[in-house]
Amino acid sequence: MVATRWFEDVVRMRVDPLGVVLDGARRGEDLVHLRYGPWPVWMVYAPEHIRKVLVEHPEQLGRQTRGQKLLRRTLGLSMLTAEDEEWRWRRRVAQPSFKREVLKGFDGVIVQAAERLADEMLASEGPVDLSVAMSDLALHVACSVLFADDLGADAALVHDGLNRVLAGYLRLSMHPIATADQWPLPRSIRFRAARRQLSDVMARVVERRRARPPGDDLLSTWLAAHRPDGAPMNATELDAEGVTMLLAGHETTANAMAFAFGLLARSPQVARRVLAELDEVLGDRPVTHADLDRLPFLSAVFEETLRLYPPAWIVSRSTRVPMTLGDHELPAGAFVFVPIHAVHRLPAYWDDPEGFDPDRWLDGRGERARKAGAYLPFGAGQRRCIGEHLGRMEARLVMATVLRRVRLELLPGETLAPEVSVTLRPRGGLSVRASARPASA
Repeated sequence: MVATRWFEDVVRMRVDPLGVVLDGARRGEDLVHLRYGPWPVWMVYAPEHIRKVLVEHPEQLGRQTRGQKLLRRTLGLSMLTAEDEEWRWRRRVAQPSFKREVLKGFDGVIVQAAERLADEMLASEGPVDLSVAMSDLALHVACSVLFADDLGADAALVHDGLNRVLAGYLRLSMHPIATADQWPLPRSIRFRAARRQLSDVMARVVERRRARPPGDDLLSTWLAAHRPDGAPMNATELDAEGVTMLLAGHETTANAMAFAFGLLARSPQVARRVLAELDEVLGDRPVTHADLDRLPFLSAVFEETLRLYPPAWIVSRSTRVPMTLGDHELPAGAFVFVPIHAVHRLPAYWDDPEGFDPDRWLDGRGERARKAGAYLPFGAGQRRCIGEHLGRMEARLVMATVLRRVRLELLPGETLAPEVSVTLRPRGGLSVRASARPASA
């Protein structure tokens, strides 16, 4: 275990948070003790410790870290920010809408959206920003699947609001004053205004959904749901859950797809193998949900993307009681972070940790690391991401559809550098040149 001086950690986390979490992984540490102001912080790397935190003893840990409190003030009380029984009833209500049997019925919606995206890419006269393109597509899919709504003109307001909220969250979470978001500071005022913009859009979505017959979508489920006390979900709860899904239901998948396309644009040999598999399995017909199990190399590319660039790059908890992790005693009230981005690069579990190697998911190496607990793109334990099946299905359907028609080339000087906020996203976007795939390719 390594301990450092608190002021050094404050500066390092503000300047280079990914570098901080990667340091422990590169040194082979199981646990790193940091000081962030008055808050004791532990970065947990060893899979056996992570299992204890996320899977074996969830009752001993809460979500009262500084970042989680800011997230709750930002989003409201939702399935992402609630705890204990408040979280459990919300999860029970939402769970049926995320079953595989329900989601696979939306494969046509996703493929149609991907076909439109391919058309737009090929019609573009200049570079295509993959971050923007994937965000547009993922927002449309999330709203169609979860809300039975296409947003229409409100889509631009959602993109603007989410971008400003995410940027503001990162700055405010690193602010020396923990409650800076509540102060009358210009930055905080703009942050709250962006959040209200999202609430205004969500209110219109709810109003439109009430006016139509119910269906299998999540918003219909919420509108028909009742709290444990028998009361229906109120406007505040619908707003919190809806805006949370606008963020979690599209931001994570959009970023994963952008990185996946970027990796393939940088790795033409890998892209050719994906295309050969698609041609062999699909021929000339569109991809469907039923095809995904017959596309192992495409799936391997997506798994490797999630390893290198997990959208949920870090998970945080707080100890409710004193806790032992290996030889280390953590007091009650400590902040415990699982830096997934770094765990996915532990040399003890991943050979060539920084390399893009989809074959590790075909020859058993990736599966061994997964079983050991060193692969956590959707978290672990009872709070594992509820949207995992939707994200995996959507990304592979979109990749299969677009790649069969569009060849992507990174612009000179373009890199896949990540930046952190609530999620991990391409820094400054990710620009490519799109052209029609040659018939012989």
